[in-house]
Amino acid sequence: MGVPETIFERVRAAGFTIEAACALLAQIQKESLFKPENLEDSRNNSLGMTDWQYVNAVDNGTYTNFVNDAAGFGLAQWTERSRKQNFLNYFKSRGKSIADLETQIGFLLYEMKSFFGGIWNKCLTSHDLENLTWILLNTWENPAEKTNNMIERYGYAQEWYRKFSNQNGSKKEVSGMTKQEAVKKVLDLARSEIGYREKASNANLEDKDANAGGANWTKYARELDRTNWYNGGKNGYAWCDVFVDWLFFKCFGDPLGRNMICQPTGSAGAGCLYSAQYYKSAGRWVTNSPQPGDQIFFTYSAGEYSHTGIVEQINGDTVTTIEGNTSDMVARRNYNIGNKVIAGYGRPKWELAANTVVPDIPEEPVVYREMLKQGSRGDSVRKLQEMLIELGFSVGPDGADGDFGANTYSAVRRFQIENHLTVDGIVGDETWDALEKALKKEEEPKPSPSEKEETVPRNALNLPILVEDTEDGAGPYVKLAQSALACWGYTIVITGLFGKEMTNKIKDFQEKKGLKVDGEIGPETWKALLKV
Repeated sequence: MGVPETIFERVRAAGFTIEAACALLAQIQKESLFKPENLEDSRNNSLGMTDWQYVNAVDNGTYTNFVNDAAGFGLAQWTERSRKQNFLNYFKSRGKSIADLETQIGFLLYEMKSFFGGIWNKCLTSHDLENLTWILLNTWENPAEKTNNMIERYGYAQEWYRKFSNQNGSKKEVSGMTKQEAVKKVLDLARSEIGYREKASNANLEDKDANAGGANWTKYARELDRTNWYNGGKNGYAWCDVFVDWLFFKCFGDPLGRNMICQPTGSAGAGCLYSAQYYKSAGRWVTNSPQPGDQIFFTYSAGEYSHTGIVEQINGDTVTTIEGNTSDMVARRNYNIGNKVIAGYGRPKWELAANTVVPDIPEEPVVYREMLKQGSRGDSVRKLQEMLIELGFSVGPDGADGDFGANTYSAVRRFQIENHLTVDGIVGDETWDALEKALKKEEEPKPSPSEKEETVPRNALNLPILVEDTEDGAGPYVKLAQSALACWGYTIVITGLFGKEMTNKIKDFQEKKGLKVDGEIGPETWKALLKV
């Protein structure tokens, strides 16, 4: 039995669905080519060791920097310090070489169940191969580059699924979908999207109305950009054709949906001209007698195709369409069937939907409450940024771009300061909980002016005056002040105790800010510390 087969059997025995096992194999194939002794290629030279020299040196104790060397190692290329420490402890407790295959598989399962519970549960229940591949890539492996990695790894996952689903007698059987059923599937989805407005920035893409604007940001391009559908990223560009392509992607997946509308891998079909040419090259172009489900193309000057949509119905001389990017939204439109702006129609290959397994494409890859820090990327970061923006914390000019950079780091620290949290710029359970609590508070109905109590104004500080050796339950407030000092660049241990060292740091801070230098933390010093 080979390494892939051994891994497959072990994770299946642990309860993984076949799809989850295959998605996991795809990650391991890309990371290490199933070699448990594999040391990250770039580190062979920098460390001056072959894979096995590295293994032996760690095993016999002559190399002691395994945990801190940031070198990817093993089946999953474990790299981060905390994960490598757990890895080493696991192997030492069992007296095994760090390259032992069975023990690496055991650690993989232990780590996922203990530290990635959301992913673990998904692997035990989900049969969505694509979504599982994305979750494992985005949250468990988390490489810097996601899109091309997803394309490659999903291809591997499909290959493993074809192999193991046949062996396990679990190949899905479906009856052929008629043309009428396929057309209805597409049009029902199109109708459900009516009213969706394009966004002013890369935020709130999933919401139909929020962040409305004219900058061409949509959830449609975002989802297609994660696949190999187009020849490059399309979000932020005109999206009428992207909307039609998305309908076929959501209803039939890739490559089936793409093949149905005659587009190649790496298509230029986000542009109307190219889409029309693809239909023409495939012999699927018509200029009269449109049918529901046809892709309609419009021209406003000779030789150009400037807009597109999908035909919903024909009623006498009227053709009704559903179009994206019409008045910056998805909307229903009506035209006289003889209108000169109608250039023609592309007729999808509905027959391809017959006798084909049609996947369920998720609305949005599942995002788990993973620990995030500067350098993290992906949907969890994007969700974090959207939450911060909603609470009034700027994450920089790029908005919710899914990249945890310096601006997001600063926003997280400001949020942590204002909510009396540990100020480290890292988003763990404590910060996630506080964010969710703050958002719920924002959503609560606000009392009318007559109902408001005459207390401290909403944005005023209500913090105690702190002096050296302050006690009587002031520890949390002292920690807040210490965390704020840390944000200002002071080296300080967060203890909750106000001693002589802290007094000196407060005096130094007060002097630099032009405040009264007394070592006490009163209203003005609080305001300066918290930058309010």
